[in-house]
Amino acid sequence: MKNLHGLFGRNEAFNDILLKVEHTYKRESNQDKLTLDLSHFSMEKEIKEYLGIISEAITENRLLVFDYINRDMEYLERTVEPGWIDFRHGHWYVIGFCRVRNDYRRFKLVRIRQLELGPSFAKRDVPDARIAEVIEHNYSQAGIQVVLRFTSRIGAQLTEYFEKEKISLGEDGFYLVTDTFPHEEGLLKFILSFGRECELLEPRGLRAELQQYMHNMLLSYND
Repeated sequence: MKNLHGLFGRNEAFNDILLKVEHTYKRESNQDKLTLDLSHFSMEKEIKEYLGIISEAITENRLLVFDYINRDMEYLERTVEPGWIDFRHGHWYVIGFCRVRNDYRRFKLVRIRQLELGPSFAKRDVPDARIAEVIEHNYSQAGIQVVLRFTSRIGAQLTEYFEKEKISLGEDGFYLVTDTFPHEEGLLKFILSFGRECELLEPRGLRAELQQYMHNMLLSYND
C-alpha cells in the first residue's frame, strides 16, 4: 500500500480508516499491495494538500477558512470548525460546524479553494452520530427530489457531477439521474448548464419554474 499514514500525522481516526481498508483488502484478495487513489480529475495535488491541512486542523482543534464554490459558481468564504474527514461515493468531504451558516455542514473538497488554517477553537460536545443526523436532516428538509434525463453523449461524464448510485441507464439509451438538490435558483442554472444534453422530467412544478426562468432570460436578453 502507498504510505499514506504519515500524511495524516496524529489523526488516529483517519489512520484507523486506512488500517481497516488495508486489512479488508488483504483478507479478501490475499495480496499486500493496495493503491488508494486520492486524485479527482485535475485536483490530485490540491486534494492531497487539503487532506493534510484538514487533518492538522482536526488534530489541533483549529478552524478552517476557505472559499467554497456553490452551484452558481460563486465563491463564498466559510469558516468551519472541522470534525472529521469523510470519503463516500468517490468523493472526499470535510464535516464540521459552519460559522457562516451557524449549523453543521458537509463540504466537498473539490469545491474548496484557498484553504487555510485558522485560530484554535473549543470543540463542541456533540457526538459524531448526532452531527451526521443533523446534516442529513437539514439536507432532506431543504432539498427537492429531481429526475433528469441525459443523452448518451454525456453519459460517461455524469459521475463527475452525480454519485454512481443516482445514475441508471434506460432501455432507450438515455441516462436517468434521480437525486436531491437544494431548491434554489442555482439548481435551475445547474440544469441549464447541460444544454440540450439534459431534460428535467420531475417534479412538474420545477419544470414550470425552469420554463419561466428560461422565458425571463430570453426577455432580458432581447431587452
